[in-house]
Amino acid sequence: MNRRHLLKNLLGFATTLPIQRLPQAQSKPEKTLQHSPVAGFQYYQGERIWPQLKLGQTIRLHRETDNAYDKQAVALYWRDYKLGFIPRRQNFTIAQLLDQQQPLTGRIHQLSQSRNPWKRIEIEILWS
Repeated sequence: MNRRHLLKNLLGFATTLPIQRLPQAQSKPEKTLQHSPVAGFQYYQGERIWPQLKLGQTIRLHRETDNAYDKQAVALYWRDYKLGFIPRRQNFTIAQLLDQQQPLTGRIHQLSQSRNPWKRIEIEILWS
């Protein structure tokens, strides 16, 4: 069998194979900006919904520009339940990005049965 005939057969065989497509890459992959505890967890609905919270669940970030205690306040919600806030020491950049309508989301990164409310939930903030 000569080379030309062999190549022709291989090419013919290759065209009969099923094509598998790779998932399309996102134009902009998510980047983790920071990890934060949830400030004020003990004052909102966190304890009530604690059994429903799971690692990896999405947390919605809501900018509270009219917050009397912190002009950079970013509230954290799971579904329609308020869990608390990003701590004041860590919220400036996140607040600025939200004010610029940047696509930020949160995700539950860690859950702990600790009595210390600052250690109950850690979230990661993602920028996509």
